[in-house]
Amino acid sequence: MFDGLMWCGKLSSTGMNPDSCPAWDECDHNPISSFWKKASATFAKSSCGIVKVMLNGSADGGVARKESILRTVEIPSMNQNAVSEIQFWIMDNVNGPDKNSCNTSSVLELKQYIEEHKLAFSCVDNYTPARFLQCMENPLDPNCNICKL
Repeated sequence: MFDGLMWCGKLSSTGMNPDSCPAWDECDHNPISSFWKKASATFAKSSCGIVKVMLNGSADGGVARKESILRTVEIPSMNQNAVSEIQFWIMDNVNGPDKNSCNTSSVLELKQYIEEHKLAFSCVDNYTPARFLQCMENPLDPNCNICKL
């Protein structure tokens, strides 16, 4: 609902100036990052039970950067008495590549970070029900064959 929304003020007036918004990393309190951090904290504080997090296993680098919203806002905001477990689904693109999985160093480091916050952790590589959703666009792709999953 809020993807692509831009709202920035003008220094000389109370009007909006969507053409000169600072980028996410240009200042600590820019309107876009402030909004998403607050929304993410609120969402994380209200989470309970098993929290499922889908991450891109085909992405370059680790699955969750140290400065990511997941690490800096969401995990610290979760209530350890309400959240029984954080379960990661490391999903590769249908045709790969497989760059990250449950046993790669970035996921294991993230597991340690989660456990430091007194939250339980589990991980599933290419969770089959999520793979079915990925295959909806191209169900005849050989990697979408149910018998091979």
